[in-house]
Amino acid sequence: MKFYKGKYRPKNPGKYEGDHHNIIYRSLWERQALRFCDESPHVISYSSEEVIIPYRCATDGRMHRYFMDLKVTFSNGQTYLIEIKPKKQT
Repeated sequence: MKFYKGKYRPKNPGKYEGDHHNIIYRSLWERQALRFCDESPHVISYSSEEVIIPYRCATDGRMHRYFMDLKVTFSNGQTYLIEIKPKKQT
């Protein structure tokens, strides 16, 4: 299996919530999602791995942090937290 990762360079950096110089993607699916958010007129803002969810792990009892792949706010006012995974990992 080949993995793809890199830095995404937005065409509309003002839509990105965070440092638009440091947008990292870890798969082609993530890159496509970033491109959609950047170019869609229905997306007013988005961020990648900026939302952190703390949780306690059941196996070690320690606190950990989970970084959501995307946070997207649409022009209708709805905001979604999105995790991008292949079907076999869900």
